[in-house]
Amino acid sequence: RKKDYPKAIADYTAALKLNGNSANAFHQRGFAKHDSGDYDGAIADYNNAIRLAPKNEEYYVSRADTWRAKSDWDQAIADENAALAIAPKNVGALGGRGEAYRQKGDLVKARADFDAAIALLPTYAWGLNARRSLSYAQKDYDRAIADGDAAANAAPTSAYYQNEKCWMRAVANKGLDIARAACDAAINLDPSHHYYDSRGMVGLKQGRFAEALADYETAV
Repeated sequence: RKKDYPKAIADYTAALKLNGNSANAFHQRGFAKHDSGDYDGAIADYNNAIRLAPKNEEYYVSRADTWRAKSDWDQAIADENAALAIAPKNVGALGGRGEAYRQKGDLVKARADFDAAIALLPTYAWGLNARRSLSYAQKDYDRAIADGDAAANAAPTSAYYQNEKCWMRAVANKGLDIARAACDAAINLDPSHHYYDSRGMVGLKQGRFAEALADYETAV
């Protein structure tokens, strides 16, 4: 997705002036609006994309992403269901529906969807991390650690997933050397203050108080 959202929106608007029946242009403009925080505008564009190409499951998945951003879990589930009716093995739709179920508190359905998505794509980092969050909420730390590790392994250049691996192990107080290595990797990939906070927690649990204090001070 483009980072210059105003330019992307302007470009797709220009394209739609030339061809107002381009489902792809509506879809791409919806992406840009979603990423810029204009969720209602994104929904409107996705509506048009779906109107023009109702059999394209990815358009429903995209609209479901925006419904989730708006915390409208029921609408998100409805769109993921529509996508799965067209493409039953759509990994993104299964994962997205699982996340909506998780947010609604239906943890059984959430886990079933995450399991199905990961069975189809074992390196699905987003799904692995979402299932980690579910296991953490259920205080099943061993499964949460396993999924956190798997997500980080599936996306080794993602600072976010390296940090999640670190944080999960720190919270569970298991494998702290592994946790520190993951936090080090996250910080090397993206020197974000948030990641120093996670390493600070590891340091406290390892008794490395001076290093922990330094990390927390950096995080402030």
